[in-house]
Amino acid sequence: MLSKEALEQLCEKGFDPTEAQAEIRWLWVHLTGWPIANLLARMDETPNEACITTFYALLSRRMQHEPLQYIVGSVPFLSLTLAVNPSVLIPRPETEWLTHWLGLNPIFENKSSMRVLDVGTGSGCIALGLKSLRPNWEVVACDLSPTALQVARKNAAQNGLDVAFVQADMLAPDFSESFTSPFDMIVSNPPYVLREEAHTLQKEVIGYEPHLALFTDGEPLRFYHALIDSTKIMLNPNGWLAMECHTDFAHQVKDHMESQGFHHVAVINDLTKRPRLVWGRA
Repeated sequence: MLSKEALEQLCEKGFDPTEAQAEIRWLWVHLTGWPIANLLARMDETPNEACITTFYALLSRRMQHEPLQYIVGSVPFLSLTLAVNPSVLIPRPETEWLTHWLGLNPIFENKSSMRVLDVGTGSGCIALGLKSLRPNWEVVACDLSPTALQVARKNAAQNGLDVAFVQADMLAPDFSESFTSPFDMIVSNPPYVLREEAHTLQKEVIGYEPHLALFTDGEPLRFYHALIDSTKIMLNPNGWLAMECHTDFAHQVKDHMESQGFHHVAVINDLTKRPRLVWGRA
């Protein structure tokens, strides 16, 4: 399926050969709709002219470092398939781990029903992932961006998940007034990349993903301070606040939570042994 020529073109642009080969297969799976096993068995076949034209159009976009997930328009997340476009961040493995860790945590085994808020939902990945793992939970999700909420609502509908969506700004003084009744858990993956770290990001990230969802300007902990200060009045007694964090600042986030009266605050390492999740009880 012309994969050798495509591989050579990607490698000339500096792509890793192993990753480039996997991405070429992903493009063909997207174009043909065949399972990967069928694709591998038919790699010697020559596609029709229309398919070849489309393939090279998509390959050209990838050679410009546009993320493959935006090119094909979707990404797997837990058991879900989520639509993504430049209005939302591409869900990271760290966020998938966090969602799985929270959703299946034994602490919640005896809680048949919980009310959960996902702040800064983006594609809806955390909210929809939790709902898929815990169907009896009532899940609400919010975001500042109306275009991000359009993507999240589409993902909820396509995956058959009942999640409520609200447009709200976590930095606004009246943020808590956007919601009714308290929550048992509030979870967030807020912007935490520092502007001075922009030069360290891949071209795919800095050139295509929404900066509004990536960067924290000025004070590196401003989103965490706002979340901690506003959500402590939005939680039921002993309700949980859980936040994905920049690994350099996780322990500072923990300290601020404790200073605001949260207890049983802990920093949890992700699968790469880096401090990633901070959570505690109101």
